[in-house]
Amino acid sequence: MTKCFVIAVVLTGSLCGCGSSYSRMKSEDQIAPFGELARAYSAMPTQIVRVQTVRADEPPIRVAIHKSGNRSATGPILVFIHGLFSESSAWRYMAGALGTDHMVWLIDLPGCGASEKPHPSRLTRDGYGPTGLADRIYQALAAELAAEPLERRVVLVGHSLGSAIAMRMMADPVLREAYGPTRLRVSGLVLLTPLDVAIEKPIPVLEYVAHVHDLEIVGAQVSGVLRERLAAGVMQSYGDPDRAPREEVDRSVRMLTASSSRRALQAMIVQATPRRPKPVRPARPDWPRIDRLVMQYSNIDVPVRIACGAHDETFPASMSYKLAAQVPCAGLVVIRDCMHSPHLERPREAAAIIEDFIGAADASKSPRLALESRRKCCDVGELCGHLKPWSCYEQEDLDRRRGR
Repeated sequence: MTKCFVIAVVLTGSLCGCGSSYSRMKSEDQIAPFGELARAYSAMPTQIVRVQTVRADEPPIRVAIHKSGNRSATGPILVFIHGLFSESSAWRYMAGALGTDHMVWLIDLPGCGASEKPHPSRLTRDGYGPTGLADRIYQALAAELAAEPLERRVVLVGHSLGSAIAMRMMADPVLREAYGPTRLRVSGLVLLTPLDVAIEKPIPVLEYVAHVHDLEIVGAQVSGVLRERLAAGVMQSYGDPDRAPREEVDRSVRMLTASSSRRALQAMIVQATPRRPKPVRPARPDWPRIDRLVMQYSNIDVPVRIACGAHDETFPASMSYKLAAQVPCAGLVVIRDCMHSPHLERPREAAAIIEDFIGAADASKSPRLALESRRKCCDVGELCGHLKPWSCYEQEDLDRRRGR
């Protein structure tokens, strides 16, 4: 999502005269702790597997999973799902911070990174939406978890759209039924700046990106201003512009100039939340569908931790507060002086939130993350900022939801 803000800034030409932005930026090696964490991840052996996934009326898509970290670890596998206009490499700092003590699997969504990128016209209306993507991630996880011990559990970590996908995996009744054995191995969710389906009106920045023409991209590239304006946009997306690494600009240029990933991005934006059918313009929410999806949040029956940036300009912190109130057993951490991407801006703090979430449990011996209290899902101290109270069901109600 941060990248969508960047793209819109670039293409609307609002940053004319910023030609020296890229040259002023530092490499991540020069910014602590980014360089240290990136090097730690690079030093870890990584296996890339591409799992073929299928859906009715769609071509097969191979989904890439980058397996890294400590393969001798006995705790849960941390499965990372990235957001819009991103790829698995966006998690490199987090993998560097957590890989010493945990197995980490970084997923490339269809249309991104090392996964296949079919044209949206070849997929169904939700092929690049949260439900379609959740379906394929379930298939990829099921295939790879088959080689792991049955007691091995999974914690899903999502960012932005990736968080919406993780919630859909645990909330959608059809997916819950279809992938029951895999779902039961998920012991918790960590959602970074999550996307809620209940957005009352389109976000102008995202709407612009969703409908930008190829010629506008080509023109910006040929004119030589694309990289410089992307650099200025990336700097604006960090709470401290001096800490924005140029590697994020390079990655943005690669992804933006590749038509296959750009078209997938545009489809993901349009399909991210339910909209009324064309020709309604401007796009308006499909409230009956949205209400049904919101009601399904109550199906989520594992502990959830939500973390958001206090200064998020893409999805304001109020969206995370709403989700924390609606999702059973969800708690909220607000990270001070942080915008939309805690895993890139504040990776140490984001890693600490994940460690705290799983630290009280011995997931190798318990089918679900252990609860610290009989009547509350968790009771932790202040983290990275101000921690709001947990919105939880009593343990007896949680047991009922799990069918115990």
